[in-house]
Amino acid sequence: GGAGRRGLKVKLGIMPDFTATENDGLGVGGVTAGGPASKAGMLKGDKIVAINGMAITNIYDYMNRLKKLKPGETISVDIIRNGNKKVLVVVL
Repeated sequence: GGAGRRGLKVKLGIMPDFTATENDGLGVGGVTAGGPASKAGMLKGDKIVAINGMAITNIYDYMNRLKKLKPGETISVDIIRNGNKKVLVVVL
Protein backbone atom coordinates (compact mmCIF):
# COMPACT_ATOMS: atom_id res chain seq x y z
CA GLY A 1 0.00 0.00 0.00
CA GLY A 2 0.93 3.65 -0.25
CA ALA A 3 1.43 6.05 2.59
CA GLY A 4 -2.07 7.24 3.48
CA ARG A 5 -2.15 10.99 3.87
CA ARG A 6 -4.18 11.78 6.93
CA GLY A 7 -6.12 14.93 7.41
CA LEU A 8 -8.22 16.94 5.04
CA LYS A 9 -8.79 15.80 1.48
CA VAL A 10 -9.92 19.22 0.37
CA LYS A 11 -8.61 22.70 1.02
CA LEU A 12 -10.55 25.90 0.77
CA GLY A 13 -7.33 27.87 0.50
CA ILE A 14 -7.74 30.19 3.46
CA MET A 15 -5.77 30.97 6.57
CA PRO A 16 -8.26 31.06 9.44
CA ASP A 17 -8.10 34.01 11.81
CA PHE A 18 -7.34 32.30 15.11
CA THR A 19 -7.52 35.57 17.06
CA ALA A 20 -11.32 35.74 16.89
CA THR A 21 -12.95 34.55 20.10
CA GLU A 22 -16.65 35.01 19.27
CA ASN A 23 -18.39 31.83 18.20
CA ASP A 24 -20.26 33.53 15.38
CA GLY A 25 -18.34 32.32 12.36
CA LEU A 26 -14.81 31.67 11.14
CA GLY A 27 -12.83 34.79 10.32
CA VAL A 28 -10.67 34.64 7.21
CA GLY A 29 -7.17 35.80 8.10
CA GLY A 30 -5.84 35.36 4.57
CA VAL A 31 -6.69 33.82 1.22
CA THR A 32 -4.30 31.66 -0.83
CA ALA A 33 -3.86 33.13 -4.31
CA GLY A 34 -5.25 30.79 -6.95
CA GLY A 35 -6.98 28.59 -4.37
CA PRO A 36 -10.68 27.69 -4.41
CA ALA A 37 -11.68 30.49 -2.01
CA SER A 38 -9.70 33.07 -3.97
CA LYS A 39 -11.29 32.00 -7.26
CA ALA A 40 -14.73 32.30 -5.66
CA GLY A 41 -13.99 35.88 -4.61
CA MET A 42 -13.39 35.40 -0.90
CA LEU A 43 -11.35 38.16 0.73
CA LYS A 44 -9.27 38.52 3.84
CA GLY A 45 -11.56 39.84 6.57
CA ASP A 46 -14.60 37.88 5.41
CA LYS A 47 -16.32 35.71 7.99
CA ILE A 48 -17.51 32.23 7.01
CA VAL A 49 -20.87 31.53 8.66
CA ALA A 50 -22.07 28.45 6.74
CA ILE A 51 -20.98 25.80 4.24
CA ASN A 52 -23.75 24.20 2.16
CA GLY A 53 -26.28 25.80 4.51
CA MET A 54 -24.76 24.23 7.63
CA ALA A 55 -23.72 26.74 10.27
CA ILE A 56 -20.05 27.37 10.96
CA THR A 57 -19.48 28.97 14.35
CA ASN A 58 -15.78 28.20 14.84
CA ILE A 59 -12.70 26.43 13.46
CA TYR A 60 -13.93 23.03 14.68
CA ASP A 61 -17.19 23.28 12.72
CA TYR A 62 -15.17 24.33 9.69
CA MET A 63 -12.79 21.36 9.94
CA ASN A 64 -15.68 18.93 10.40
CA ARG A 65 -17.48 20.30 7.32
CA LEU A 66 -14.34 20.09 5.17
CA LYS A 67 -13.77 16.45 6.15
CA LYS A 68 -17.06 15.51 4.50
CA LEU A 69 -16.30 17.20 1.17
CA LYS A 70 -14.57 15.78 -1.89
CA PRO A 71 -12.17 17.39 -4.37
CA GLY A 72 -14.05 18.73 -7.39
CA GLU A 73 -17.24 19.27 -5.40
CA THR A 74 -19.06 22.59 -5.75
CA ILE A 75 -20.18 24.08 -2.44
CA SER A 76 -21.92 27.21 -1.28
CA VAL A 77 -20.15 29.25 1.37
CA ASP A 78 -22.10 31.92 3.24
CA ILE A 79 -19.93 34.81 4.35
CA ILE A 80 -20.41 38.13 6.10
CA ARG A 81 -18.50 41.02 4.54
CA ASN A 82 -18.83 44.52 5.97
CA GLY A 83 -22.02 43.44 7.72
CA ASN A 84 -23.61 42.09 4.54
CA LYS A 85 -24.29 38.42 3.91
CA LYS A 86 -23.05 37.00 0.62
CA VAL A 87 -23.10 33.49 -0.78
CA LEU A 88 -20.01 32.39 -2.70
CA VAL A 89 -19.94 29.33 -4.93
CA VAL A 90 -16.66 27.49 -4.42
CA VAL A 91 -15.32 24.66 -6.58
CA LEU A 92 -12.98 22.53 -4.48
